[in-house]
Amino acid sequence: MNPITVKFSPLDIKSCIGWLRVTLFASVLFHSPNIFAVNQTLSLEIESEIIKFIQKNSRLSATNLEIEVNTLDQNLQLKPCDKKIEVAYAGKQNNTGRVLLKVHCSGPHRWKIYLSAKIDYKVKALMTRRSLPKNSILTAKDINITEQKLSNLPRGYYSSLNELNGLQTKRTLRKNQIISPYQLTKQDLIKSGDTILLIAQRAGIRVSMQGRALNKGANGDKIRVKNSSSGRIIEATVIRNGVASVVY
Repeated sequence: MNPITVKFSPLDIKSCIGWLRVTLFASVLFHSPNIFAVNQTLSLEIESEIIKFIQKNSRLSATNLEIEVNTLDQNLQLKPCDKKIEVAYAGKQNNTGRVLLKVHCSGPHRWKIYLSAKIDYKVKALMTRRSLPKNSILTAKDINITEQKLSNLPRGYYSSLNELNGLQTKRTLRKNQIISPYQLTKQDLIKSGDTILLIAQRAGIRVSMQGRALNKGANGDKIRVKNSSSGRIIEATVIRNGVASVVY
């Protein structure tokens, strides 16, 4: 069974299915095809139904979907299906990789076969334009957008520069490296030893004072702060660059 790769858009599928139906109807009505010819036409129809099924049941966008379907063994003597060919997953449904499909006809000439298909997607992913040192804040000048197969991105990826807001590199990134979540961490808005603005709130009363951060923190992190006036050490929440809040 030789695999074929099928790339399509929604419009391509509609025109393909229409052509297959006309071809199958004409061959049955006006010809007496041999088993090979019937199987060849049936194979195309089955492949189209598999494509529609995978597209409909995909957990991801069908844009740039790639499907590799194993063709029918020409030694199988299957008759054309008088009803719509039905397709179902025979095993686990995956976003990418190999899946097993049950294809069956419930018409007068009943038959059932199992075929495998390989699924993949082309996605837009952010890539470094140059080498970036640890703790770099990513900007548009540091990024290129590339097209990658989803199966080649097991550690995840970013598709928009907006997704990088508030993040910095955890380690050095080399040039032309796909950026994935495990390589980034939240940007530190306060560093240990910084003099910061400490905002205290209670019952609608808001008081501001200075403090010294005793450890670093990103947005939403809890840090220890020493009140510059009282000398007390309190816990506060980082809310923005150089500012933390505490609720009494």
